[in-house]
Amino acid sequence: MSGYSTKREITFDCGHKWHFSSPWPKLGDTLWCMSCRRERRVISAPDEWKIRCTNCTYNRGFGAAKINSEIAIGKHRRNHPGHIVKQFNGRELVRIFGTQDVQQQTELF
Repeated sequence: MSGYSTKREITFDCGHKWHFSSPWPKLGDTLWCMSCRRERRVISAPDEWKIRCTNCTYNRGFGAAKINSEIAIGKHRRNHPGHIVKQFNGRELVRIFGTQDVQQQTELF
């Protein structure tokens, strides 16, 4: 057992909340509410932290664990120092790791 839950709390437009395992519903999806026994729209669904390397095919999702995404970025950049890794929260770009390193390397030459 990993010690943390892989379930996420989703809120429907009726106000009921349910915990879902992966794959998680997205905001605006229509699902069956077990309490109302009707189809309801998802009005609250947490975004997933993701990382993506621009120099190779490395990309991962981390659920709600921001710190785990930052650790993975550090490990990837340690093994591949010249790579630039982007960190996303849902579809929003939060931070780019490695751009200052590339800029400093080009200034040396």
